[in-house]
Amino acid sequence: MKGRPLALLWVMAVACGELLELGPERSLAPGSGGSGGATTDASDSGGFGGETSAGDAGADSQDADGDSPDDIDADVTDADVTDADVTDADVTDGADGADGADAGCPQQAGVVFSTCTVVELTTPICTPSGTFTLDPDGTGPLAPFPAHCDLETDGGGWTLVLNYLHYHHTNPPVAVRPSSLPLYDPSRKLGTHDDSGTQYWGHASPKLLDQLAPTELWFEGLSTLTPRKISFKTSHAGCLSYLRTGTGSCAGLESSFTAFADHTAYLPAQATSFIPNKQDLALIEAPFYVLGKYHWNIMSWGERWEVDDWTNHHHNTHHRVLARSALARPTSCGAVSALNPSAKSGVYAIDADGPGPVAALPTACTF
Repeated sequence: MKGRPLALLWVMAVACGELLELGPERSLAPGSGGSGGATTDASDSGGFGGETSAGDAGADSQDADGDSPDDIDADVTDADVTDADVTDADVTDGADGADGADAGCPQQAGVVFSTCTVVELTTPICTPSGTFTLDPDGTGPLAPFPAHCDLETDGGGWTLVLNYLHYHHTNPPVAVRPSSLPLYDPSRKLGTHDDSGTQYWGHASPKLLDQLAPTELWFEGLSTLTPRKISFKTSHAGCLSYLRTGTGSCAGLESSFTAFADHTAYLPAQATSFIPNKQDLALIEAPFYVLGKYHWNIMSWGERWEVDDWTNHHHNTHHRVLARSALARPTSCGAVSALNPSAKSGVYAIDADGPGPVAALPTACTF
């Protein structure tokens, strides 16, 4: 059931075939934007969607020769970057049944959405997270493609734009995706699976990310070298511009982010360095780090797989980034239909007064 930021009340959802309880959204940590912590939230499983980090809890290792990322010249070449497009066979129209679709929940078979934010706003409350078909440029040259939508965390509407589940002692090439996005399977776990070269591997190019027009990004990272977890969102204008264009940097991110309750990492609060102008590699090549201590890297400079640590060459890592546009809830059932002419009758989150003080409420819509 979707946990969306709506009033806590009970409604009889006839169209969804069950009694719906609108649960609380994922909580945010107090003091967002402050210093990173090194303690673990007792309520957190330590993973993504049930994934568990079972690695070392020891101190961070240090590079014996003290090289900084800027001292390493072996940048990833274009030859290392591929576009592992997902085929039509991987597309699931509407919510993916394997992700736990409710038996009586109206599905959106054959519907193409521009982003997962639109999926969130124009599908019934009972719609679970899963795989949807997106076409962010509409009638433009970009063909529709499948994407993973998180419709539950922090109000939902998140599009997965980067996913790298990396197995220790391997160094596979990254996959820059100019026309597709990586998919996601929560059963694939840190330390057990290697996603390299699969439909679950890769990241959006700046141009494709820009097509999604995000106003927020959500970073997550886990490693078996340290128990700390990166889990924060940001609307920092400079960082968003950099990752959508490949030009600029994330400088300033350290004081402009919101930590989720399970965030225990030192980054980005302690970040002091920000590699600029990395073009297609902007999301993966040290967009924020502390020299010689805490890094976010994905095969950077040919070998660096790091999550809030330093020189993590031989441990399992999992990096994820999700993007979301502004969540402006529909003000009426008619507004839902206008955004999604294929909308099915069901219970929707309707915010009748728009930006006013009244929260969005579950409303039965008949189409």
